[in-house]
Amino acid sequence: MKTKKIFLILVLAVLTINFSSCKKSESAVALSPNQLPLITTRTFSRSGSIVELRTQTYDGQGRLTSVNATGNYGGFSFQDIYTPSSITETYPNGGKTVYNLNAQGYIGTWIENDAPDYINHTLTYNSDGYLVKDVAVHSAYTSTTNGIYTWSNGNLVSLVENNFITTYTYTNFTNNLDEVEVQPLNFTVGNSSFHGKQSKNLISTETTGPVGSIGTTCTYTYEFDSQNRVSKKTMTVNSGGTYQMYSGVYTYTY
Repeated sequence: MKTKKIFLILVLAVLTINFSSCKKSESAVALSPNQLPLITTRTFSRSGSIVELRTQTYDGQGRLTSVNATGNYGGFSFQDIYTPSSITETYPNGGKTVYNLNAQGYIGTWIENDAPDYINHTLTYNSDGYLVKDVAVHSAYTSTTNGIYTWSNGNLVSLVENNFITTYTYTNFTNNLDEVEVQPLNFTVGNSSFHGKQSKNLISTETTGPVGSIGTTCTYTYEFDSQNRVSKKTMTVNSGGTYQMYSGVYTYTY
């Protein structure tokens, strides 16, 4: 995946995350990955207007089976089909992408169709189940993207992709949100449990930019429902350059 594209995806991913304004004890219920609450709808809004409404369905094992998103950009949809060794994502136009699972049960390899470029992805996890490296080899270009993930005390603290770096800080809230916080995929594939272990706490800040320059900083705050599930996450972005501050809000139902 080309560096420019990675940066855009990172910024978009940032537009899909967090804010921690809930004035309550930081003691969200700790749940194992296969017990995370299943999100049925996720709404992203900016300035009071809905940008995207995403509806998700699951099978009897709690695995994500379909996503349908509508919004002012046109929307998208897909279905996930599972075998013991793969997840196949199918699209309304008849296309599909096959994600191969490794011996740990995590997504290990897949080919991204970015015609005329085809990108071969290989993900590496450590013995604890955390993603530590993403190698993307481009068929149409003489380039390789390497994503290096660094973890500390159960949380992802940095991601370096060629000359771009993202650093993270965290709240004291336990992460019981079934979303993939950082991923080398354009869209979510399966549940977060297929992407290796996620950070144990919810993200507080995320700063992204070229190494050695002023980056974009996103600050996240969260609100919870009566069952300690994340009901709202608000993101405030300070671009640190020509752009100033803006915000976005995600709301969830289960």
